Amino acid sequence: MKKIALAVAASAVLVCAGNSEITAVFGGVHQSDSSKYDDHVTYGVRIGAGIEDALIDQLEVGYDYSNSVKYKRETPLLEDESGIHRIYLNAIKEFDIAESAKLYALLGVGYTKYSKDLPTEENSAFGQYGVGLKYYFTDNIALRGEVRHAIRIETPHKYGLFYSLGLAYAFGEKKEAAPIVVTTVQQPPVIPVVVEEQSKKKPAAEEPAITKDGEIKGTVVKTISLTQQDFTFATNSAVIPASGGSVLKTIADELATKENANIKVLIEGHTDSTGSDSYNLQLSQKRADAIKNNLINNGVAKDRIISKGYGETKPVQPNKTAEGRAANRRVEVIFVQ
Repeated sequence: MKKIALAVAASAVLVCAGNSEITAVFGGVHQSDSSKYDDHVTYGVRIGAGIEDALIDQLEVGYDYSNSVKYKRETPLLEDESGIHRIYLNAIKEFDIAESAKLYALLGVGYTKYSKDLPTEENSAFGQYGVGLKYYFTDNIALRGEVRHAIRIETPHKYGLFYSLGLAYAFGEKKEAAPIVVTTVQQPPVIPVVVEEQSKKKPAAEEPAITKDGEIKGTVVKTISLTQQDFTFATNSAVIPASGGSVLKTIADELATKENANIKVLIEGHTDSTGSDSYNLQLSQKRADAIKNNLINNGVAKDRIISKGYGETKPVQPNKTAEGRAANRRVEVIFVQ
């Protein structure tokens, strides 16, 4: 029981950390052929905390319990039952595979405690590895499926296959990616210069500059929200819809006019908060790049366009409602002079 108390204490530490997650799980265990125990049902709870700037994404403490598991005694040769407690610590690495889904791998160690002391099965430590999938219904609630392979460390090296399904709830402060700041500099008014000699020419006006970090310096003269132009990307897609072709052709034609010869274009991609920060940032960049490539194909010079994905860092409405999330899934084309 001391080891169980230790797991509870470690869980309390994880709860105090930011970006935490608690999961209630239910599943089963398939024992190896050499085990004296029958296959059985297990249920439990896990508490994990996010790890920033590290090789792994999360540390997780777990506790599983199985009640009245049947086993065979060797002396005498009878069938009996025992409860099984398992505590473990896992290191988890996550991989974004969709806007609302994550695949993850885990590696961990644990300890098994049997309710009855048996001559053939002693309490023992084990190592484990596995894979799982999280699907987020909301920003905080996810369905979690997992398969683990556990190997007993002491001799004999008996093992089992664990499979589970759980409901995860994320809580704590979520670290947001630092926003990329686009600076706009108000140009001073042009003062007329009287030219006294024909040989003296008025110097050409300096064109707006695109800096190395992707900022456009100048005055924002127009912002076009493609969402308000019936231009909507499909879920998890950066493919321009058929209805969007005419909208972008109109923008390209406007940029080709003499009045807009010195206009630079900033294309901003944005998402709602559903899914992970890294996936949302990648998806918003892909969508902004798709708009940029379309304008280039319509004759706009490449050096006039900058595309930036901001992910979920610049919402225009709260992400708590479906309407707010819809408003935040947007692409904006900004004219700068």
